[in-house]
Amino acid sequence: MIRRIALPRACPRVCRTLALFAAMAAAAHMVIAQATPTPPANPNGPANPDSPTFAVSVVKPSASDSVRSIKFSPGGRLTVRNATVRLLIKIAYDLNDDELTGGPGWIGQKRFDIDATPDAPDGDVVDQVRNRQRLQGLLADRFQLNMRSEMRMMSTYALVVAKSGPKLKKSQAQDAPTQFHANAGEVMLTNATLDQFANAVSDWVRQPVLNQTGLDGKYDLRLEWTPDQPVTTADSTGAPPDQPANAGPSIFTALQQQLGLSLQSRKNQALCKVVNRVQLPSEN
Repeated sequence: MIRRIALPRACPRVCRTLALFAAMAAAAHMVIAQATPTPPANPNGPANPDSPTFAVSVVKPSASDSVRSIKFSPGGRLTVRNATVRLLIKIAYDLNDDELTGGPGWIGQKRFDIDATPDAPDGDVVDQVRNRQRLQGLLADRFQLNMRSEMRMMSTYALVVAKSGPKLKKSQAQDAPTQFHANAGEVMLTNATLDQFANAVSDWVRQPVLNQTGLDGKYDLRLEWTPDQPVTTADSTGAPPDQPANAGPSIFTALQQQLGLSLQSRKNQALCKVVNRVQLPSEN
């Protein structure tokens, strides 16, 4: 499954506005780069000892003027610049912002550069499932991350069938692997369940989305919308003043128009991750 991670504006679970690395002067005296083999089995990492790992990882504080970037290259190599541990946890476990809680304040403030090489490259592909497993192991090994899962009441969206009825295309190859592509203003899934689609949509509405359509099977789905439409007073054409009159629909409108689905805001019990323990990388 191929997934391009867009790191969005205030969230989408990703262009969040990030604070500069606090106490950089003090951090400049701390050497925490370490090029060591990453143990293949860590009790705080992926539960399956056969999960892919990074053979070598180097972690160090970011320069205060560096630009944030997170890149998984074909084969599984990871390059991180100016990223917080909190952001890395959300990527590793595929979480929305309100699905992660706990931990000391520095996990959302201190920023790190990471270079990690996989133990067994994945070939000429970007396998996001295996990449997340490797990142989980790295966080457990280098940051001693330990988390637990809890059900908590939180704001969610229910994905339901709109009053106009569904406009969905059934997949013709139900046994084929799911293909996933996402970018700002566009999500495409091939041979996907509506549970998988709900999870993809949650990236862009900043809250968990639960599939409550009651529809089974797999579908080929494409959704296009205008991201980040500002909430302002409309002009005489009905368009916000800083958008053209022919601006595309919001994701909520696009769901109804293009797929015959709707998002309804609800309070629900939803699974979240709680940070039990996390530490700064060991000095070396």
